[in-house]
Amino acid sequence: MLQLFLYFALLCTRLHASIFAIIPDCDEVYNYWEPLNFLTRFFGKQTWEYSPEFAIRSYAYLLPFASLSYPLAFAQKLIGLNLTLPSYSLFYAVRITLAVLFTLAEIKLSKQLKFINGDGKMAFWFLIAQIFSPGMYQASISLLPSSFTLLTGILSTAYIVKFFHSRSLMIASDNDLANYEEEAKTQAKKSDDNDMEVEVVQFMMKTRVYAMLYTIITRQFTLAILLASIGGFAGWPFTMVLVVPFVVYALSTSIIAPKSVRLNDKFSVASLFTTYIFAGASCLFFSGFFVCQLDYLFYKRNVLYFFNIISYNVFHSDEATGPHIFGVEDALYYGKNLLLNFHVIFIIAAINMILLPTVKQLVIYKIPILIWCGIFLSQSHKEERFIYPIYHLIGISFAQFMSCPTFKWGFITKIFKFFINVIVLTTTATLFFTRIYNINNSYSAPMKIFKYLADSTEGSNKAETICLGREWYHYPSSFFLNENQRLSFTKSEFNGMLPSDFSEPALNKFEFLSLSTAKLPVGFNNKNQFNPDFVVDKSKCDYFIDITLETSAFDETCLDDWTIVKCEKMIDQSSSTGLERIIGLSEWLNDFIINPWLKLQQDLSVIELNRKLMEMYGLENPVGTKMFDGMYRRLNQYKALVEGKYAHAIGEKKYVKFCLAKK
Repeated sequence: MLQLFLYFALLCTRLHASIFAIIPDCDEVYNYWEPLNFLTRFFGKQTWEYSPEFAIRSYAYLLPFASLSYPLAFAQKLIGLNLTLPSYSLFYAVRITLAVLFTLAEIKLSKQLKFINGDGKMAFWFLIAQIFSPGMYQASISLLPSSFTLLTGILSTAYIVKFFHSRSLMIASDNDLANYEEEAKTQAKKSDDNDMEVEVVQFMMKTRVYAMLYTIITRQFTLAILLASIGGFAGWPFTMVLVVPFVVYALSTSIIAPKSVRLNDKFSVASLFTTYIFAGASCLFFSGFFVCQLDYLFYKRNVLYFFNIISYNVFHSDEATGPHIFGVEDALYYGKNLLLNFHVIFIIAAINMILLPTVKQLVIYKIPILIWCGIFLSQSHKEERFIYPIYHLIGISFAQFMSCPTFKWGFITKIFKFFINVIVLTTTATLFFTRIYNINNSYSAPMKIFKYLADSTEGSNKAETICLGREWYHYPSSFFLNENQRLSFTKSEFNGMLPSDFSEPALNKFEFLSLSTAKLPVGFNNKNQFNPDFVVDKSKCDYFIDITLETSAFDETCLDDWTIVKCEKMIDQSSSTGLERIIGLSEWLNDFIINPWLKLQQDLSVIELNRKLMEMYGLENPVGTKMFDGMYRRLNQYKALVEGKYAHAIGEKKYVKFCLAKK
């Protein structure tokens, strides 16, 4: 029952993220949501990465998500011809699909983790980590290759764990047969013909069990490599290094001959080793081949996008080009980021990493985590999304520590362990809810404003230009624009490379769309250099979206020149400080505990209860507030003490308005 509840809680968390989570990275919008919008609605913004000149992005990755437009269109026809789905329907359909896929993958992995510790405790703590991790909340619904490789990585890890379990059974079967052979030799002279027939039948049955395990283990190896290669070629090629420790382990153990003489003759070392090599090579070849063939349809030439992206980031990176031109961070960036996205989970997972490991732990998660951190800590350009592929491994490390049998013996130690578990659960849950509420409440203004724009202007046929200036990076994608609307940029203080527009096809058909994607656009460069051709004059704008902060001398236009239609509050990052900026604890307490409690006291449904309680306490105030005055007074005293003594650490949270304006 508890397990089913955790599955349901995980699904609810993922679905909540699909509806309410923000888009924290403009790279997700312009490199993935915009091309997806172009594939399905035939307009959108194009970045230099999709230019055939550079071709470091794959269209193959987006095609499965683009196919969701067909069931949406079918549903629209099925419900009624008069119903028009909002422009952002596919946006949320993709997110919901990702949420469901992640839920199923995480459940599958959790079921396999019992083979590591031998009980269900590790599965329980893994699901807790997945449910209460702000990082997983965001990564599970992001249309990013790193999120896709996280999804395939979760499934690949599930098969790696199953591989270890099957291998242990296979070794046990081999030992059993070897012992049986030794016994058969000593008893051969003493046994009659009938006994020999029974022994032969038993031996054949044991051999068949081994043969079945042999087939299962090769299948699990193949599926683990296949999923990793699909994630690598269709998503992010760098992530294939995460499966290298498993490949090395599988190949090295495959050269150990079975102890059984009969098995050694039938299942040779060369057979298993060759099977692994052939299966792995086939997975790599066919995954890469199909991705290349699909990309050929859009680039109209053979493109090895995965080679191009490695070449750009590694081999041809210099002072003028390479990932570092988009910003650099210090060595502590990922540590701070993981503390925000995993809080207590990360601390416990890190402690588990330094404990004496087993071979199984090393191969499944410890060495992959160390390899990944080693690679990306050495890079000057750091992004939160770069760590997505090891999120599930952090959860496994946390679950391993929390399910360890350290406190197995003794009543006192069991009580101590129980209190530790309660503290970890309450802390992770509290930090998760406060962090997620703070993020969604502080940064959701762009999606709310653009959703309002799409809904309020729906049905219009007049061509409209929606403009963004300094807030270009908060654009939630063209899925929040109607068919008659297009996004443009006005001049601002940003002096880097802005996206241009895809060349819209003459007809809304695939053959014309593929000609547009293959067309070589003008004005792109891979050096993040500003191109003035990608901005428009403010006179061409019908709507302008900006924040209510003072503009700089580089901003061509501001809200003062426009009529404001609607505003939503958004955090002012430059003025907000301390814990309030990070988790917004006081806001969460006010919205979910203090204000609901006060409202409850004034609710008509509890007036009679208040009256009876007041009679018991000798109070006469009909509202019933005097009964709680002492408690509120003490709480306010504690609050004033904390805010006065730790004001700098607590900080404050300030807001600006994110506004839609028109001429």
